[in-house]
Amino acid sequence: MFYPGRAACCRNCFGLLIFLCSIFSLNSVSHAGLISPELGDIVAAGRPSGEIQVIINLADKADISSFRDKDKKQRRQKIVSGLRARAELSQRPLHSFLNRTAAKRIKSLWIKNAVAATIPADLVPVIAGLPGVESVVLDSVISAPVVQAGAAVAAEWNIDRINAPALWAAGITGSGVVVANMDTGVHVTHPDLLASYRGGTNSWYDPYTPSTLPYDQAGGSSGHGTGTMGVMVGGDAGGTSLGVAPGAQWIAAKLFDDFGSANTSDVHAAFQWLIDPDGNPVTADAPDIVNASWGYRDDPGACITEFEPDIAALKTAGIALIFSAGNAGPNPATSVSPANNAGAFAVGATDISNTIASFSSRGPSACGGSFFPHVVAPGVNIRLASLGGCPAGSCDYTTGSGTSFAAPHVSGAMALLLSAFPSLTPAELETALQQTAINIGAPVTVPNVTYGYGLIDVSAALTYLTTHGNISVPEMPGFPAAFDYGYVETTVQSSETFTVTNRSGSNLTVNSVTITGADAADFSISANSCLDMILPASGSCTFTITVESTTAGPKNAAININYGSTPADLSVPLSCTVVVPNSIGRFQGNTLVATYSVIQSAYNDCISSDVIRLRSLTWYESPDLNSGFDVDISLLGGYDTAFGYQSGFTTIKGTLTISSGSVTIGNIILE
Repeated sequence: MFYPGRAACCRNCFGLLIFLCSIFSLNSVSHAGLISPELGDIVAAGRPSGEIQVIINLADKADISSFRDKDKKQRRQKIVSGLRARAELSQRPLHSFLNRTAAKRIKSLWIKNAVAATIPADLVPVIAGLPGVESVVLDSVISAPVVQAGAAVAAEWNIDRINAPALWAAGITGSGVVVANMDTGVHVTHPDLLASYRGGTNSWYDPYTPSTLPYDQAGGSSGHGTGTMGVMVGGDAGGTSLGVAPGAQWIAAKLFDDFGSANTSDVHAAFQWLIDPDGNPVTADAPDIVNASWGYRDDPGACITEFEPDIAALKTAGIALIFSAGNAGPNPATSVSPANNAGAFAVGATDISNTIASFSSRGPSACGGSFFPHVVAPGVNIRLASLGGCPAGSCDYTTGSGTSFAAPHVSGAMALLLSAFPSLTPAELETALQQTAINIGAPVTVPNVTYGYGLIDVSAALTYLTTHGNISVPEMPGFPAAFDYGYVETTVQSSETFTVTNRSGSNLTVNSVTITGADAADFSISANSCLDMILPASGSCTFTITVESTTAGPKNAAININYGSTPADLSVPLSCTVVVPNSIGRFQGNTLVATYSVIQSAYNDCISSDVIRLRSLTWYESPDLNSGFDVDISLLGGYDTAFGYQSGFTTIKGTLTISSGSVTIGNIILE
């Protein structure tokens, strides 16, 4: 085999292939379509024996789209195993060839079926001509982003702006979710981050040093990775909650070396680690969400699709992937790759006045011309965890700006939503945030090329997911949280028919439907078509629950639906207030004009000088005797069944409100 541009022939051959010296030359165009223009120019201009770092892409790709298992663990295992098996088989001849040449630092990138290597320049066209080789590209360098200094503002205004505290108040802090960043590293000993580090040998990826613990020391980055991680999961060591999802755990991939550089192959290797951190696809240790606050910042407006296969692999495996949109604004058509790639979710930046940041990259996307970014989040003057740690007990923080710090707001928001609904897919998370985003550019239509769908509102997104049934559990249309029958008379049955709908993508077994709780005996189930029912996707079943109580007072119970092959329970609280019928009389003078079961109903019909007489019973009501019309009435209790004479007292358990008109009260006990 002859290397082009050399006078002598190589002593080693690849299989039965024989390359004639006269066929190739350094300027040969026979494989021009397989060598990237950038690499071709370098080869043509350099010394034939000079070394070049390249990525060799193979044409034989695994079809991971066929892996649709609902169980994320099983799906990820199949994807990783499938990608590895295809790469191992198809890369074997190439590795054999490279090992017989002067190639160095040979590395398999199975996530996209490619091989990275350092080779002599004149070997590039030879490799491009090998069977099964799709292309040979330059293993180019990507520079780490830096923290742009910001001005001091109110602490954590950004966290309040996306309504994260509303979820915290409901007990949703990100618990059970693992987030990751691809960045300059993380200062693990910072008190806002130390407790939430997952730990173990599968939680930190560093291809540059033998460090076993996360650290952040990228040259010129000023702790960029520490800052992005703090926005996602930072705690409250500094007095206020620094991050969006403080209950989540984190892991990290050190994408850039300590001088702020990464080769393209390093980025592929980091993606590869993220989808299978411990190298064993059987272990469920991949993160749920990955934040990628980096990109080809020197090429705004370009469509560079180098990482599209990596994005597709992670998202198919059920891992949400969020990118910063880039800081190349304010001009249009300044989208940055890979944020503008197919499958990426791009985030622009806003300031404290909900105005798009001047630096935030604008669309349309260079990859396809669609709107860009997808959403926006706070990214100007954001309080960040810094590399200072906590010397002498005083934590160090800094303030920074950039879409780099807008993106982790979205990553943290997704962690909160996933904590509430663990079965959500990346697409469902994206949809929830987009559909509930605030149109900060009104009356501009959305989505648009300035801020996409708008400013994220994680509280609204949670409501959207609850009411739209984008969860893989039964949904109760119209009353997802609880159901109140209101006032129910002791002699009247009040019934409600409930529908259970399978909102998952696979069959769902409803094992049982029961009534639980202190007053379960006051409720009964009938017409139950859900018993031992296997519901297909979007299938439904129904049952009826009737209140039939003979005693007055508040009643509380719950519907308990047991479902799934691995049994789980969905509980929907039930409530009502049982009242005695016709136990309230409304009088005009001494004439009974109407009877009621609820005090409020009687008052609503009153005119001035009317008298409301209550039987000698206990009421469970909080009437508001304030119609706004200055009605003057009497409210008298303790009457017999015919409202003829007072035989005792009436007890009202509740709050009696009087703020308009006047009420004369007699023989009534308020509790």
